[in-house]
Amino acid sequence: MNCPNKTGIISTNHLNYIYYYYPEEKYTYGTISDELLRFAKKYVFEKTEFHQHLFDKFVNVFNKYVIKLLNGNIDTYVICCVPPHEACEKNNNTMSHVIAEVKKKYFKDFFINGSDVITRRYTIAKSSLGEEKRTIERQLNSIEIKHPELINNKTILLIDDFYTSGATMEACKKLLLDNGAKEVILFAFAKTRDMRWHNE
Repeated sequence: MNCPNKTGIISTNHLNYIYYYYPEEKYTYGTISDELLRFAKKYVFEKTEFHQHLFDKFVNVFNKYVIKLLNGNIDTYVICCVPPHEACEKNNNTMSHVIAEVKKKYFKDFFINGSDVITRRYTIAKSSLGEEKRTIERQLNSIEIKHPELINNKTILLIDDFYTSGATMEACKKLLLDNGAKEVILFAFAKTRDMRWHNE
C-alpha cells in the first residue's frame, strides 16, 4: 500500500515519489503530468521563461520534501541521478541540473553532487510500462561508474524524473552498491500509472 510518510512523499518498499504520472494527460495543459513532462524533457533544450518557471517549481518541491529524507549530516550523502538514455561522458539532463541548483541555492555543504557518477556508455532504448525485469541486465551493460571514490561507504540518494518499469533505477542501484555504496535510496518525481487504475 502506498501512503505519504512524514515528509509528504509517497513511499513503497523500494521507491519514494511525490506524484503520479498519467501518460494520457501529457498533452493536457495544466495537469501535473503535462507539467512534469515539460519540466523533465524540455528544460535543458528549451530554456524559455515557461520552462524555467517549471524548473524552479520542481526544484522547490525537491528541496521541500526530498531533503527531509536525509538526516542532515554534512558529507554523508551523495545525490546521483539516472543518466539519460543517450550515450554521454557527463550528464546534462534535467535531473543533473536539479542537483546542481539545490546544492547552489540551499545546501552548499549538505551533500555531495554526484550527478556525473553514473554515465551511459552507449545509447539504449527507453523502458516501457510492464517491461520484464530481465531488462535490468541490458541496462547494466550500458552504464558505468565514473567516480567510485565519491560513493565509497556513502548513502546515495538516486533520483530520476519518472519511474516506469523500474529497470533503469534498479540497474543503477545495483551498480552503485557493487561499487562500494553503503545504501541507495530511490526517488522519482513521479511514478507512471495507467489511467485505468486512476481510482485505485
